[in-house]
Amino acid sequence: MSKRLGGYIVADKVHSIRVLISKCLNCIKTEFMPTIKEKIIKKIEGINDEGLLIEVHTLLNDIQDTRQTLQLNDEQKANIQEAREDYKAGRHKSTDELFDDLINE
Repeated sequence: MSKRLGGYIVADKVHSIRVLISKCLNCIKTEFMPTIKEKIIKKIEGINDEGLLIEVHTLLNDIQDTRQTLQLNDEQKANIQEAREDYKAGRHKSTDELFDDLINE
């Protein structure tokens, strides 16, 4: 139940203050809180081990390489579609069957 105080409804005023505080806190968070990218950069700046830095660099490059999109030509797309159809139709072997075939050759 809202009460009138000085011509204002108290509940509405409290809600307005909460909204204002929330907006201010969000501004402070986005302005002063470091992003994950900034945290990572700060940690890397603190590393003095050249070997570890090389490993981090290699890892970042590997991640970038795996995110690249492959462009397939029509033949490759057809081969993938054929393989999917073979799998759905049960025309495939288990890993154990493949190893047995290799051993028996």
